[in-house]
Amino acid sequence: KVDPGYPLLIAGNWPGISEAGFAGGIKAVVDTLDLVHEIWLDSAEVIKSLVNGPRFLPLPWRGVLHTTEGSTIEGAIQTFKNTNFWPHFTIEPNTMRVIQHLPLTIGARALSDQATAENAANCIQIEIVGFAAETPTWAPEQLAFIGDVMRQIMDQVPIPKQSGRTFLNQAGVNAHPENRMSVNEWKLFSGWCGHQHVPGESHWDPGAIDIDTLLL
Repeated sequence: KVDPGYPLLIAGNWPGISEAGFAGGIKAVVDTLDLVHEIWLDSAEVIKSLVNGPRFLPLPWRGVLHTTEGSTIEGAIQTFKNTNFWPHFTIEPNTMRVIQHLPLTIGARALSDQATAENAANCIQIEIVGFAAETPTWAPEQLAFIGDVMRQIMDQVPIPKQSGRTFLNQAGVNAHPENRMSVNEWKLFSGWCGHQHVPGESHWDPGAIDIDTLLL
């Protein structure tokens, strides 16, 4: 049950923001959803995570792109079963398969949570089958497929269609540590970023992927 007048669309009007210590500077959508009822994409196959994810915190919505660093979706899912580092989605651009593991109403488990509660930060995570070093050369139809999955997610949860982050290759990530967000930047961020941008992480995926094309 929701009180009259809710949900409020502007983060600064959401009463939990000040209680969470983020009263200033948030200019993004938060908690406009009924998070009680699970959200699954109609277009996705379902292979459920073996463990639940965390409850979301009252923070702006964002999406995180990963690459599996492998060549098959089956291999990626076996790795998740072994490690329990589950994303919300595993997608395969070569075969255009979309598999959902967790509902969009709870966090995934593909980030380390070393710097802060990253997985719980209203963060929808996609593992893309492939290698970070190769993403700059992916074909237009592969990028279009990934972008379509992102749009389907944005139709269900209020991640804004924006990024504002620079996606770098391994050398670029190593040369520019400031490309990774601080904890405070992460808490205020809303839009799409990569694993390489998340605080407390050491990975550089998804490489120098063409984020502008993904967000067309």
